[in-house]
Amino acid sequence: MVDLLLLYLPTRTEQLFKAYKADAAGFSIVDTGSGPALDGSLAKAHQRKKGWLGHYWAPSALLAKYEMVKLGIGVPIDQKGWASCITVANCPNPTPSAWPVDHVYTLVSTRFYKKAGPDVVQYLQK
Repeated sequence: MVDLLLLYLPTRTEQLFKAYKADAAGFSIVDTGSGPALDGSLAKAHQRKKGWLGHYWAPSALLAKYEMVKLGIGVPIDQKGWASCITVANCPNPTPSAWPVDHVYTLVSTRFYKKAGPDVVQYLQK
């Protein structure tokens, strides 16, 4: 049995686990309980020169610190399946789907915008 370590998001994790038939491939879900515990599991595996398989977000300092390889999920995002089954507890037949990409927005106050100067504003726009 191979542990799949992740910050446990119950519905999404369980549904994707079921959709990819991960149990049949010998994986089990390990609920690390918190972000820091997930970080610790990655750091400990690296220190012991052991493999680590998990779901992690980017960009992050931890991914910059340790050499990691992003594994392909094998399919594109299925928006309909994501909304109707992956995010629904106990949906009986989830289908494989990539994780949706989040959008990041940077908001600043008018006062900050006027005071910061063009270099800072240009940096934040990127």
